[in-house]
Amino acid sequence: MPTDIMRFRKQHSLAETCDLESHATSIGALSEVNRLTTEWLGGINNKSGRDSFVVLAYMNLVSRIHEQASGMLVCVATNAWASAEALSRVVLESAVNLRCLCREGSEKSLLSFFDSWLDDHDNRLTLWRGLAEKNGTQKDLTRISERIDYVRLVREALDAIVEQLQMSRAEAPTEVWPNSVHGRFSLVGMEEDYRSTYHRMSSASHSLAEDTLNWLLLIHTPNSKLRLQAAGDEAVAYSVMLTRISLLVAVESMVACCISRGLTDTSIGDRHRAALELAIEEIAARAGVPHAD
Repeated sequence: MPTDIMRFRKQHSLAETCDLESHATSIGALSEVNRLTTEWLGGINNKSGRDSFVVLAYMNLVSRIHEQASGMLVCVATNAWASAEALSRVVLESAVNLRCLCREGSEKSLLSFFDSWLDDHDNRLTLWRGLAEKNGTQKDLTRISERIDYVRLVREALDAIVEQLQMSRAEAPTEVWPNSVHGRFSLVGMEEDYRSTYHRMSSASHSLAEDTLNWLLLIHTPNSKLRLQAAGDEAVAYSVMLTRISLLVAVESMVACCISRGLTDTSIGDRHRAALELAIEEIAARAGVPHAD
């Protein structure tokens, strides 16, 4: 019987030389919790069109997190550490978004999520069209107009679904779906994670100055080769640790999504959460995390 590692290797066309055993905890957690989530959500006997709408949206969001996290672990397996770290930020944000959306288990958060995107996109396109009318070409205006028409059609379709399924929008949309990432972290009680983890992940995704500055300082120190090697080893461990942290939040969010739709047996999620917490603790010292006395 194929193991999760064997399936992961085959699915992503990874050579036998790729060390997946070192990352078995992460691969196993993602694989099994994703199966739990898709089977649970897919097996629900929805009693209304409204429930079906919500569950189908959750299933799509979970599949996106699974794809993002799988890509992150492929980067880890192929020694693309900076790319893995950049993707860890994507996975973490997606996981927090899912937790926000399933927090109350109703359609109100989802509709605020959709409306927020439509409003923002419409505003940006309107601004872009105004700039194009002054400095752009007819080709630019045609493209913008086509996109505006698309957004309008999507909004009309969503409004028709809301009316047909008799769904309700939130009276204060930003209270159930804050516009900012920081607001969404805060809503689910993860403001500290935003400051300590999510913000730190920006270094790779935004190519911030820290890594380049450290490198420039190290190459001008005595024993620079040894120091650079040590710094590189620490950076690799740090990137791996961040992937494990983001995966931990993803696992918790996927299980929370199932709980919002009636799951009571959380033993699978609990087991993988404990395993990931231990894996994070084991690599923390090599990643340069100060030891708390």
